[in-house]
Amino acid sequence: MQTTIGQFSRRVASFGAAVAAVAGTLSAMPAAAETRVSMLVVSGDVSDVSAGFGGAIFGAEPTLIDYVDAIRTVAETDAADALVIRLRDAAIDPTDVEELGAASETAQDAGLKVHLFTEMLGTTEALLGARCDEVIVQAGGPVSLPGLHMEEIFLADTFAWLGLEADMIQVGAYKGANEMYTRSTPSDAWDENISGLLDAQWDEITGAITKGRGLSQKQLDDALASLWFATAEDAVRTGLADAAVDL
Repeated sequence: MQTTIGQFSRRVASFGAAVAAVAGTLSAMPAAAETRVSMLVVSGDVSDVSAGFGGAIFGAEPTLIDYVDAIRTVAETDAADALVIRLRDAAIDPTDVEELGAASETAQDAGLKVHLFTEMLGTTEALLGARCDEVIVQAGGPVSLPGLHMEEIFLADTFAWLGLEADMIQVGAYKGANEMYTRSTPSDAWDENISGLLDAQWDEITGAITKGRGLSQKQLDDALASLWFATAEDAVRTGLADAAVDL
């Protein structure tokens, strides 16, 4: 059985195949004549704030708070045995993942199984999936987990070409606000700063995925080595997803 969540009913289309897949994987639940499955569709840009007066007149898309409240409502009302969060071309960022993930854990604490269905699997989708009981990806859907990178611009050579020179005072080796304008390459101290930041962020990402997916660091490293440009079936094979479903 498929139910929808309050004000989001207008956003829910036929989801029979995925609901059937979810119902078939609830092996940890007692056998019952009917499994109650609620679905929340998250699509488009997920805004942190409402559209205000314009939204009241022309209609507004749900905000992050709306999605979080919807998940908590299902958990509090005992309206379902399982919740499917469907990402449909959703532009979610790490902050959205943290809020949706925390709400999903609230639903899990209330006894619900939480399943993520996504049409593609990237880093943010993988992080949200790590907070859910199951990850389902559209069969043949793209999977890309390329890691982290950062681009920096250094303008000293450009300024020299224009006959200009930036004149700034820096106090402390690790104070690098002027490096963009005064150097053509990063200093050792600035390179250490940025490398440390990226390493810390990557450790946080991989730590969340290994914990949520029950993988060792080596298993995740092996998976990431092959998932920089892959498909849903590859994600299932390497343990980043549980099923590939064709809708």
